[in-house]
Amino acid sequence: MTTTENNKLLADFLGAKQYHKEDDFIYFDETNNMFSNDTISIKNLKFHSDWNWLMSVVEKIESIEDKQGCTFFVEISKERVHIKYYYKGEEFSNIFAYNYNGKSKIEIVYKACVEFVKWYNQQN
Repeated sequence: MTTTENNKLLADFLGAKQYHKEDDFIYFDETNNMFSNDTISIKNLKFHSDWNWLMSVVEKIESIEDKQGCTFFVEISKERVHIKYYYKGEEFSNIFAYNYNGKSKIEIVYKACVEFVKWYNQQN
């Protein structure tokens, strides 16, 4: 997927709505505090380059609680990113782990979020 497609995936995850199928603008309603009532061109989404945008995705991931009470935690450390799955407060599984290996921190966090959202969408 391209950066534009990945950014659209993250916007959809945050609840953005596309006006028309052929239109390249999306709308964030009042349920998303960061982008409330904003209309943004899909080409101008900045999840890949702006920490504020990307952290809104991280916060959404960490706000998820499934029917069994499982939650997710994004751990950003000096050298890697983990997205972990917790069951009743105990770590159950490490879903994604990415090492920086010469990549920028924002690039790796972005990649982890994109992969998580793809995985999450397949589960639901």
